[in-house]
Amino acid sequence: LQSIGSPAVVRPLLTLLHEGKIPAESDESVLGLIGSQGGPQELALVFDLVVADDQTPASRRAYLLSSLTKATRQRKIKPAGDLNRLSRLLVPESTDESLREIAARTAGLWQIESLRPQLIEFAQAAETSTALRQASLDGLGQLGGAASREVLEQLSAADQPLAHRMMAVGALASVDLNAAAARAVEVLADNTKD
Repeated sequence: LQSIGSPAVVRPLLTLLHEGKIPAESDESVLGLIGSQGGPQELALVFDLVVADDQTPASRRAYLLSSLTKATRQRKIKPAGDLNRLSRLLVPESTDESLREIAARTAGLWQIESLRPQLIEFAQAAETSTALRQASLDGLGQLGGAASREVLEQLSAADQPLAHRMMAVGALASVDLNAAAARAVEVLADNTKD
């Protein structure tokens, strides 16, 4: 498959993938080819598998979503269509935590502004796991802008738990490096007091 290197093979491979006719041991090769050769329409078909099928195991959905984010990072390409459907993966009742983590980061990477409130909620909630909090902060950092900066500065303030502050400072660095540096000094000073 990898030696073919032609975008023409992507569509038939997607059909086979969608029908579950690709052996598990070939998934990685097929998804790599789709990510390296497929266009927005082909990536949209993979995204459909991720968001539209609760019968697909969460681990497979997470793997597929990771392949889409890899295409975005490497080729600056996103699936065509309504990316707001990613919100389905951020609902705690409908997906497992590892899938929510990938979805939170993807929301930022794909610049899905409508998902900012959900990312803020995860970042601020006391009951949010460390991994999901970090993913939400990363997503906010990737979304960028004044709204992200404001939330990340609030979450890195002295009245927040030290571990949360450290994570928020890391995400703030992608939005405002100078503000993050100043907060990092504060966090380090507070950490040495404890």
